[in-house]
Amino acid sequence: MEITIYQLLTPLFAILMILKGISRFKRGEMSIRKFILWVLVWGGISTLALFPQFVKIAADLTGLESGINALIFFGFIFLFYIVFRLFIIVEHLEREITEIVRKKAIEDFKQQEGLK
Repeated sequence: MEITIYQLLTPLFAILMILKGISRFKRGEMSIRKFILWVLVWGGISTLALFPQFVKIAADLTGLESGINALIFFGFIFLFYIVFRLFIIVEHLEREITEIVRKKAIEDFKQQEGLK
């Protein structure tokens, strides 16, 4: 098996990203759930770079014609999942901001009424 530059650089970059995740997790900037997902994603990218035949196996199992089709298909599924999660987080933050602004407006109103 001939190893390409891509197969060398991708795992090295993945290791750097995992180390960055470890650093963020230790500082409390990343939850355990996000850290595990981070390691799985970068470990998966590294594995696919080292063993590209896994993509062909996934293509055969799913009935897709080629490995690149499988990679693009699963990449889109993953990206749509991430967009969906971000959408949920943004909606949650919008509700929290609305609640905080309403409470602050009521406090300000009560304070102004008390001054009259």
